[in-house]
Amino acid sequence: MRRPARFRAGQEPEIAELRKLGARVHTRRIEPSDVRSAGTAGRRRFHVCAPPGLTRSVLEWVGDEHLRCATFTY
Repeated sequence: MRRPARFRAGQEPEIAELRKLGARVHTRRIEPSDVRSAGTAGRRRFHVCAPPGLTRSVLEWVGDEHLRCATFTY
């Protein structure tokens, strides 16, 4: 899956900006018991959903104007 330019490894996305645009954003810390590799433990998982009829800017944040939801792990 192609990542938006603003979602770079090691940086948290601008959650407040996404929410202002109307996207639903769920954040969850990844626990060591949730992963097979210790390298992803302690990171955060962001799930971004753009509601129907939302502006194109949120869909660009999600990474694909035809994709309604996307999950990013950082």
